[in-house]
Amino acid sequence: MLICNDCGEVFEKPKVLKSKVGDYWGAPAWEEWDACPYCESTEIREAEQCQRCGEWVPEVTEYGGIYVCEFCLDDLTG
Repeated sequence: MLICNDCGEVFEKPKVLKSKVGDYWGAPAWEEWDACPYCESTEIREAEQCQRCGEWVPEVTEYGGIYVCEFCLDDLTG
């Protein structure tokens, strides 16, 4: 799973964006990159799943032998 750093959406496959960057031996040359399918941001990364609540989040922290999101960590330590 992937997560967008800008809009927070979680998705399996990124959208592939293309841009013509010139010509190469008489044919168009393209640059491609992965982006969020919801907002087209290129700020995406692997999502991690909280072992307590099951939510997909940008980052988890080890606590008591399990990996938890910041909300579950606050609940456990608060």
